[in-house]
Amino acid sequence: MISWPKSVVDNIALRRSVIVLGSGISANSVNVSGRRPKTWKSFLEFGSNSINDAKIKREIIKLIKQDDYLTACEILKKTLGDPDFNSLIIDEYQTPGYIPAKIHELIYKLDSKIVITPNFDSIYDRYASSTSAGTVTVKEHNSTNITEALRMNKRIILKIHGKVESPGDLIFTRASYAKARHKYKTMYEFLDALLITHTFLFLGCGTNDPDIRLLLEDHRHRFQESGNHYFVLPKTATSPSVKSVLEETMHIKILDYLTPGGSHTILQDSLSFLADQVDIRRTEIASSQDW
Repeated sequence: MISWPKSVVDNIALRRSVIVLGSGISANSVNVSGRRPKTWKSFLEFGSNSINDAKIKREIIKLIKQDDYLTACEILKKTLGDPDFNSLIIDEYQTPGYIPAKIHELIYKLDSKIVITPNFDSIYDRYASSTSAGTVTVKEHNSTNITEALRMNKRIILKIHGKVESPGDLIFTRASYAKARHKYKTMYEFLDALLITHTFLFLGCGTNDPDIRLLLEDHRHRFQESGNHYFVLPKTATSPSVKSVLEETMHIKILDYLTPGGSHTILQDSLSFLADQVDIRRTEIASSQDW
């Protein structure tokens, strides 16, 4: 079981938290045929099978093994062309009709005012919208009124890399990442401000997303006295030495958990426990009116 720091419980209870959902959360979902959405790595591996040029295919596989997913994705898209590449994304992340899982329910129960996700799929979005009777607002990276939604005290889901329904606008390749930092500067400024005022809890996220790393590394050097942000990762995801480097350079704390037999049930049980702790803390805060 994950031992949740008091600051995590308190900030979620006070709604001064931002929960970030990565592809590891979506991977808990299945469709009626038992199919699960692919991670970024497995999507690129699958997509490379559509390439007839053996040399280009080997180059992409090599880049994937080097964890250079951005360049691999850029080459895959250029080789397939926009129509086929977009169809590949839609066929993987929209057409199968993935069903929300128990873990989505537990995350929703935390009732964080702000949820951010780089995921293209709409699994959590659909669950939150349905459960909240449509009161949760979904914004994309190219939305012009993100800050307005927050100031109006709305609960928002911010899809920082776009959504599968608009495959042409996704931030997915090396070129699109570079372009986004200029074109959608307001969104990055918004994220930067949240890092100062809120505690981020990363669930199902790797530590190698270029946007996340750049934001956290920049924040760590500009605001050295600010509080930590938290990554929840399987214990096998990082070695002790790598963990130490990541915590130092990104100003984060890694909360790891065991995955016996490859199972992530400990994460689910820990989130259930966290939701209970947050409910208790909110009751205490309401009783004392210590807002």
